Amino acid sequence: LVASIIVSIGYMLCILPGLLIMALVPTAAYLVAAGEQDGIHAIKRAWEAIKGNLLGAFLCMLVLGIIGNLGLILCFVGIIITLPMAFIGSYHMAKQLTDGGTVSA
Repeated sequence: LVASIIVSIGYMLCILPGLLIMALVPTAAYLVAAGEQDGIHAIKRAWEAIKGNLLGAFLCMLVLGIIGNLGLILCFVGIIITLPMAFIGSYHMAKQLTDGGTVSA
């Protein structure tokens, strides 16, 4: 919830900041699933992981967003295929950014 609020505030600040931190939500969710006890700490660790590769994370989330939205174009039927692909892609992006759950500081 907190990460989504951060991204929403980024979108309100002229869209570009929201697009740049769009990868924060799946990365923080991955860290929580990987065993991070505190959500706020997971967001901080996710930001540390993302800020080292901000352009790559942005491009990955942009491509995954396009793939996810392609299913909507096909009368919502294609979303059965494209949305899981987008979720799997964001999982692998978060795993690569955090080196499997460990952030190198």
